Amino acid sequence: MNSRPNFRRDQGRSGFAVLSVLFVLIALLILCAPFLMTARNASRASHQLSDRVQSRLALDAGIKHARAQLGGSHPSLDATPYFDDLDELTVESALPPEFWNNHDPKGVMWDVESEDVSGRIDLGSAPPQLFANMVGSVTRLADPLKSKAKEIKVLSTRGFEPEGFLWVGPELVRYAELTDEGFGVLTRGLTANVDQDGNWTGCGPAPALDHAINVAVIDQRAFSIPLWRISDAARGLRSFDSVEQVRDCEPLALAGSLGRDLIKELDRRASVYAGVRGGPEWQRAVRITNSIKAGEGCVVRVSERRNFNPGTTVMITDGRMVEYGLVLALVDADGVKLTQPVRLDYQGYHATMAPLARRPVNVNVASALVLESLFLNLQLNGRSARISRDEAAGLAALCIESRPFTGLEDFLRRVVLPAAGVEPLPKDAPVTPAALANASGAMIDVDDGLAVYANALNANDERLAYSTMPLSFVSRDVYRMQARTAVNAVSGVLRSSGVREEVALVIPQRDLLSVFARQEDFEEQLRLTGDAPLFATGPNSTSRFDGPSVPPSRLFAHWGTWKDQPYVPGRTAVAEDEVPIPETLFASHEDAGWCRWRALSAWRRPPSSRAACCTSTTRPAISRAATCPMSRSPTRPWTRRCSGRRRRGASPGRSRPRSGSSPRPSATERSWTSVAGPWTPTACGSGSRAPTSCCACSMDPATTRRPCSPSAARRASRSPRATARAWARTPGATWRSTCAAIGRTRSTCRSTAGSWACARPGSPSSRRASPPTR
Repeated sequence: MNSRPNFRRDQGRSGFAVLSVLFVLIALLILCAPFLMTARNASRASHQLSDRVQSRLALDAGIKHARAQLGGSHPSLDATPYFDDLDELTVESALPPEFWNNHDPKGVMWDVESEDVSGRIDLGSAPPQLFANMVGSVTRLADPLKSKAKEIKVLSTRGFEPEGFLWVGPELVRYAELTDEGFGVLTRGLTANVDQDGNWTGCGPAPALDHAINVAVIDQRAFSIPLWRISDAARGLRSFDSVEQVRDCEPLALAGSLGRDLIKELDRRASVYAGVRGGPEWQRAVRITNSIKAGEGCVVRVSERRNFNPGTTVMITDGRMVEYGLVLALVDADGVKLTQPVRLDYQGYHATMAPLARRPVNVNVASALVLESLFLNLQLNGRSARISRDEAAGLAALCIESRPFTGLEDFLRRVVLPAAGVEPLPKDAPVTPAALANASGAMIDVDDGLAVYANALNANDERLAYSTMPLSFVSRDVYRMQARTAVNAVSGVLRSSGVREEVALVIPQRDLLSVFARQEDFEEQLRLTGDAPLFATGPNSTSRFDGPSVPPSRLFAHWGTWKDQPYVPGRTAVAEDEVPIPETLFASHEDAGWCRWRALSAWRRPPSSRAACCTSTTRPAISRAATCPMSRSPTRPWTRRCSGRRRRGASPGRSRPRSGSSPRPSATERSWTSVAGPWTPTACGSGSRAPTSCCACSMDPATTRRPCSPSAARRASRSPRATARAWARTPGATWRSTCAAIGRTRSTCRSTAGSWACARPGSPSSRRASPPTR
């Protein structure tokens, strides 16, 4: 009997095995899932880390590439060290494709933009007038304002808040109504300082006064930033870390707020880094000549007022205590009125006052907004003409179209003089702007042009009733750089991106050398600070007579003079048959300039007379520094004498003049300069055995009131082999300064700390002869 197989039992067993395999696979998948996710996340993290590293390296490469290019504008390496333009300060980010295509959309991409910070306005030194220009909160009186008036009529109310506070001259006014024509609902004479009889003490805000037409009306908010800078005298002048920190000044704004647009407007025009490498913080200090009591006096009388005007920040110190102030106005011939009385007692001639140096703005790279803010409302003292908003915009467009400018002379001849209608545009000008090509007449008034150039030279000039910031033409090597990068996949998909912004001082990492070879080099160093009042530069006589100003301002030397007087077309008296050709003197651009230390010995009363006479060497290497420049008032005569070589044993002051032919090539040449004429070389004789010359200079005694000391003559007799400097008064009532060389010893005479030190070369000993004393 045959048996039959059991297929059902085999089928059941095979189905169970399949299920067992599936359950095992699911269990393995569950157990492996964390490991798979960890591996995937690790892969993604490694890719992201790689992308971030590539992005960071690309940003570093972009910044270093920008530094390498911008380092070429350093004066030591620049082919044009006296001016920089936008092309020179613009970073070209595209690299050669064969080296690295940094603009590849399927790889790593980066780009860099740079901005020269010197083309912005420095928040640390800007005056309140400039802040008012930047936010537009300044206008002018359209009608005279009486003391009892209840409404102020102005030219425009653009930029003002619906309610606020105004400075109208020395008067503080509150308004509660704003219209298109002016301000209403007024509270006049706020916080006025008056005595028991109700009369103004002259310090602080004034009571309700009468104001003439065209007086500046400035929002009080513009004063809050300069007041914040001087609010902590114990810690010195305060500075900002960022533009947003300006909000800290709101407690000093009487309106309680600086306005909603202030930060935005400042961010477009200003920077907290614009003052880096801008030179000394303070200009040359002057002596305070009056005694002031704490809390009572606000009028400071100074020995020289050239560098003070409304809005100037000042530092007052007696060597032990320091305080700061803000100039409100200039009074009398030597008075400077502050916004508030001084807080400390000061004794006359025992304290000094120094103005804050405003950082210049590089006109070659500044934006149109910055230039408009710099030119707007500029005005001379005692003149009604001012730069209007349309004129400021026209001047800004003219500058942008005409730049780059190579210096002050180029800026004056191609912008200021043609715009004011004083001179036509030079025929060799590289650009003919549309505004000057139309020949439709002058763009601005002559007084406006003079105000623009005075402000460009020194914005603290006392001639200015409304001022902003001076101008420069070179970068100070501080740049704001922004680098951007993108890391893309091979398919072009963006995988990572980054942005980096930084402000850096760029100095090339190589041997650097700054050469002062041109007269313009020395002039530019001394232009803003005035720290070298007794320096003289050559070969051009730029130190025109400028009253008691020391050093003299270069304004009229650059602008032009006619018969020793500043030439202003239409105002300078000129005869009908005369064709005035103004004489302009700028610093020399040739590599033959020099700067003489203490070349001018200061004789006071009157301070318009200066003289110097010194022995110089005949070595050609320093022959340019051997000249002795001398400036004088046009009304004071000078006489010049030269004496010949001295013999051994001769006494000082009795030299025998040398006559006959011209001096030998080894003779010392001495140059004199005066306001009335050009440089005139006068040779001082020197023999073959007397390498040092003897020069005698005499001056009208009416110009000095200081007696001479014979101490130098007495000291000279003690050492017959040393060079001495003798001061004596001759029977002809003239002052004489004599440099004598005794014997065959080559000696030099140099000035040290106000006295003259005479020593033989190689000898450590020296003898000093004091200059004339009172």
